[in-house]
Amino acid sequence: MAIDITCPDCFQTYRVKDELEGRRVRCQECGAGIDVEVEEDLEELAPLTTKKVRPRKKAAQSRSPKPAAAPMSQSTKILLGSGATAFLIMAVIGGLVFLAWKSDEFGGNEDPYNLAAVTIPDFPDPELKTVGEDSFQIAKLQLKSNWGGPGTAMQLWLYLPVGEHADKSLPCVLIAPAGTNLLRGSNVGEGSAPEHIPYVEAGFAVVAYSLDGNIDDPENADGSDLGDAYDEFVLARAGLVNARNALEFALTKVPAVDPRRIFTAGHSSAGTLALLFAEHEPRLCGCVAYAPGSDFTEMEVELEKNPLLRLVFPHVQRFLTRSCPQTHVAEFHCPLFLFHAEGDQVVRISESRQFVSLLDAQGKNVTFETIPGGDHYFPMLDQGIPQAIEWMENFE
Repeated sequence: MAIDITCPDCFQTYRVKDELEGRRVRCQECGAGIDVEVEEDLEELAPLTTKKVRPRKKAAQSRSPKPAAAPMSQSTKILLGSGATAFLIMAVIGGLVFLAWKSDEFGGNEDPYNLAAVTIPDFPDPELKTVGEDSFQIAKLQLKSNWGGPGTAMQLWLYLPVGEHADKSLPCVLIAPAGTNLLRGSNVGEGSAPEHIPYVEAGFAVVAYSLDGNIDDPENADGSDLGDAYDEFVLARAGLVNARNALEFALTKVPAVDPRRIFTAGHSSAGTLALLFAEHEPRLCGCVAYAPGSDFTEMEVELEKNPLLRLVFPHVQRFLTRSCPQTHVAEFHCPLFLFHAEGDQVVRISESRQFVSLLDAQGKNVTFETIPGGDHYFPMLDQGIPQAIEWMENFE
């Protein structure tokens, strides 16, 4: 008899000898631990495959027919998008699948992600063009991959101040796109430019980068789109692979970047990733986070109330635990500048206060700035970024 097992980190599947039941084996692809357990009726669920990412389907296709659905809570709509409402009812049809993925503790630990196990792609040379009456230079790169691994088909936007720059003369900021639900990625859009340009105007190089698992129209995505995007985001370690690739691009393809002055920065969900990256990457000089989500309790409660969501997002409880900045505060590697408006109704300031208290208890270097009133977005642009630039300029 043989037992089929699946790696919880990279979804690689294996067939192992039955005498390994009850033991833990190591994934040959990514190094994660896999508990060898027998699942009832496993052969009825899906054929064994070595594919790590499902092929993305066209929007008109779905995993199964979609009958009418019951109402969802507002939090569930945020997690799924309105176009996926009917997908939940199909969970009744997929009951066997739910049994296969029933344990969110599968593989079992909350260790930091192992980024060294993921291959660094080849980066093309940037071709810079001057924009906006000689105010800055920009190169937009689209990585292409023949093998489809995490972080191999991402976007990289490089901004440099106009002029010639000596080697290792410019500080650099790495910025991911905001606006995700922390279960999928996003492309870099023109609407993100207001978050990029102030740093360039202050004399920084900027590398903006996309996150695996983009959905072009998340509000109208179906269950197939959501599941595929989640798979890609999980394989990219919640965007850490993308952030690491952006750092490697800056170090290997932008001679003007000073490797001693590289910062990670982001707003909202991108701020969450900035915190997580600072906990996994010791080469960073500093971290800047504006109104970041740092406590995933509400998401976990919503998923607990609606277990059908776990069909769309397999092993999501474990994924959220491993991807939550609170899980890894002891590993925070660099000074942090955290900015939050008191009136923010999207991410409550209490999350940031709690995160700062956890870092303080660990003796970490934290600068926490707040303003009265305000909302989620404009205080970041008007007060947050100028304060952060002043903070970053003190690093020599």
